Amino acid sequence: MLEDDRDHGNHWKLSYGKQIALEETVRNLHEQVACLLCECNAKDKLMAEHAKTAQEANSARERAEALVAIQKQELENELQQKEAAIERLVHLNAALKNCRWELSSTKMKQDQKLMIEMAHVRLESKYIEAKKKLANLTVENARLTKALHKKDETIKDVHDQISNTTTKFNALMSRLDPAERGNNLFKHKVRGRYADMANRQQLETERQKLRLLVRKRAPGHPKANPKSRFKSVDTRISFMIKQLSEVEQENKILKESVCKRDDEIHSLKAELAEMRCDEQNNGNNIMNLMTDHFENLNLTNFGLEHQLSASKVQLKEAIQEISFLEMELEDKSHRCKRLEATCLELQLQLTSKDMVTENLDQEEKLLENGMKITAELTDKKSTNNSSLHDLITADDGVDWEVLLNRPMIKELINVTETEQRYMVVPRALPIVPIKKRCKHIELLRRLLFRGNKKKLLGFAA
Repeated sequence: MLEDDRDHGNHWKLSYGKQIALEETVRNLHEQVACLLCECNAKDKLMAEHAKTAQEANSARERAEALVAIQKQELENELQQKEAAIERLVHLNAALKNCRWELSSTKMKQDQKLMIEMAHVRLESKYIEAKKKLANLTVENARLTKALHKKDETIKDVHDQISNTTTKFNALMSRLDPAERGNNLFKHKVRGRYADMANRQQLETERQKLRLLVRKRAPGHPKANPKSRFKSVDTRISFMIKQLSEVEQENKILKESVCKRDDEIHSLKAELAEMRCDEQNNGNNIMNLMTDHFENLNLTNFGLEHQLSASKVQLKEAIQEISFLEMELEDKSHRCKRLEATCLELQLQLTSKDMVTENLDQEEKLLENGMKITAELTDKKSTNNSSLHDLITADDGVDWEVLLNRPMIKELINVTETEQRYMVVPRALPIVPIKKRCKHIELLRRLLFRGNKKKLLGFAA
């Protein structure tokens, strides 16, 4: 019994624990179900909101599609009008190109005329300068001829002096030869006298030696003999001294004459050398002066002839160009009158076209709102696709390369570039005076640079 009671108690404890665990799991399940219900309610609300937004988007899309269909029809009509306007613009562009070309040609010709006038003025100034140079050169030529005459006279005087000096030189040479001969004779005599003097001195020394020997060896009367001997010797010595003094005087005279002759010879040689140097210098100076003068004359004459021929040719060409330009100016004046008439007609046509383009711009602005709505709807579906109307109507973000690569714009450019000259026939217009030509040209310039790129691109699209 005790064991049964124990088993029953354990079983009850186990069942009670299972009930508690089951209750906890049930509570957790209730909490999870409540959370799921809350999430389902939130999702239902989101679904309802999404359905409302989808309905609103569908209604807006249907409205936009209806507007787009209406606007497409309007665009087709406007495109037809634009094509007609583009054709007119092509013709007007051709006419404007012709006008520009004619205006540029007239400007070029006027500039050429001004350049030719300036060249004519320059040539006249050069011709006047050439005349002045000719006058100065004639004066210089006269002065040089006078200087040449003076130099010729000096050359004649120099030749006369050279002839006189040559005669004097020949006379001096004729005097020099006998003087040199006499000098040689005197030198020979002096050498002989010097030899005699040397021999006499040797003889005196030998005599004195002999005298001493005689004194030592003489016998007999030593007093009487020496006196007689001394007397004879003294007489001889005195005679020899006289002869020596005479010979010395003659030698002195001969030396003085030889020195004088040497001085004369040296002076004559120096004069001859100076005369030769003067002759050479005078000859060289005369030849240099003559050659320089002839070269200067030849150069001046050649330069003057060349300048005169060139100035004559330039004057002839300038006169021909002036006559040709006068004829061209007359033609250009007639063309300018015609261009003024065509410009006035083009001005009237351009003013009418500006009014048409302004109306088209207003219509395009009305279309921009519808295009923006369609762009927003298409961006939600696909972000990569871009509409043609956005590229056309965007004011700030225009894709210029895409627009310029369009076939319509290429045809327009090719037509404007390759089309032949289109001459506009002037109609009945009021006559404009010639004094107002500058004002009309300014109006033409303003009209030519007045076009807007965005308007032209809108027409081309």
